[in-house]
Amino acid sequence: MICLNLFCVQKKKFHQIYDLQDIDFSSHPKFSNDYLLQGNPEESVRNLFNEQLLDFFESKPGLSVEGGANQMLFYRLNERISPNKLSQFLEEGMQVLAKFTK
Repeated sequence: MICLNLFCVQKKKFHQIYDLQDIDFSSHPKFSNDYLLQGNPEESVRNLFNEQLLDFFESKPGLSVEGGANQMLFYRLNERISPNKLSQFLEEGMQVLAKFTK
């Protein structure tokens, strides 16, 4: 079972929840430059995004994930997945889920 604090991570400069700050990591400047990470409470979101998760997102540009409580939404912003790539997309989604459930 998954239990997440409210968070959203997506391509930088696309969409921002205006009452929340972008959460950056000095240890991972590529992640911080490429992604907008917001969530509440910030400290819990920082704890969720450990070294392995930050490395994973750095290696998979363009992923978008939103989560809260026992739900998670995985997508690639402004991309349609063709039927012949659906299996690959679903596998990538399972990799994302596995990173959050460890």
